[in-house]
Amino acid sequence: MIYDFLRPEGPVVKASSVHPTLTKFRLEAHIGAFEGPPTFEHEEWSYGIFSTYQPAFELRDKDVRFDRRQARAEARLDLKMRYKRYREGWEKPDLHVKDRYQQVAARYQAMKADVKRSQHDPLLRKLLYRVAEFDRMKAMAELRIELREERQELAEKGLLRPLAYRPWVEQQALKGDVAAVSQLRGFVYREKRKERTPDGGFDRVIQCGQADDSAVYHLRSYTSLLHRDGTVEYLRDGRVGVIDRGDIVQVKPGFNDDDELDNYRLAANLVSTKSGDAVRIIGDNQFVDQVLDAGCGVNHRGSQYVFQVTDPEQMARYDVIERDHRQYYGYDEPEVRTHSPARHDPVDDTPDDGYQPPRPFVG
Repeated sequence: MIYDFLRPEGPVVKASSVHPTLTKFRLEAHIGAFEGPPTFEHEEWSYGIFSTYQPAFELRDKDVRFDRRQARAEARLDLKMRYKRYREGWEKPDLHVKDRYQQVAARYQAMKADVKRSQHDPLLRKLLYRVAEFDRMKAMAELRIELREERQELAEKGLLRPLAYRPWVEQQALKGDVAAVSQLRGFVYREKRKERTPDGGFDRVIQCGQADDSAVYHLRSYTSLLHRDGTVEYLRDGRVGVIDRGDIVQVKPGFNDDDELDNYRLAANLVSTKSGDAVRIIGDNQFVDQVLDAGCGVNHRGSQYVFQVTDPEQMARYDVIERDHRQYYGYDEPEVRTHSPARHDPVDDTPDDGYQPPRPFVG
């Protein structure tokens, strides 16, 4: 090889390409046989392993990992059973609302009875009755405000309703429960694993038409969060359940089966409020069937909105699910009449349009 000694970073040229007399065969006839560079061992190579496998360099023992995994699974199962017992044994704090209202009412009833017994002038008695009634209404309003403050205080302490699974686990972890701490790490690992899943926004979504926006709805069991880009997030217990981006409605998995069913119903309700020009469910078969079943509930609820898909295959699946839905909730059962109307009675021959079918989903 020929290169510039003063500028070794420059181009390197093969010697035989410069002149045919510079080949190895012709040079050996004049300067002797070719000798390669001397062999040497690099210092850093002595720390490597190149030929044999040494178990001492293994990070974790597989048997130990299996035993620990089994122990964690048993501890988390016991944690879930304790949470189930907590939910079954939970009792709502009794504020004695009925007794307190009755006490206020009885106090002013006694006041009116005293006015009736002591005052004989009808006009003065009527005036005192109205004063007592005004004081009663004022006391009732003060009692309502007091009850609202007490409920708010209980809600801030987490005592008004039973805690969800994750907040309950957080409280157990603060008490030093090892299984609860392990479960919190499991929650974080599950969230990181879902973030690494390359779904590209095309999994567990309902695709609608372009710029098919809906209003922001304020629901009792969800908290609405509107972002500056127009995205609406519906949170349940601090966790995102449904995301409405206009042309895409994304359904997030819930903590348990009840939360997940509520997310499906909310997503179906949101889609029913859109134009319906294009509705296509993207996800696995179980997800598609769950959304279609929730759509059946929306359509049989009797509201002004209709859930309808536009994909032909999903329309056929909807017909099958809708038929099972009608049979399950008894929509196809004939109406039972308690009497036989007269044959030529014009009043009884009038069709009854006031019949309302059962409503499995309360909107």
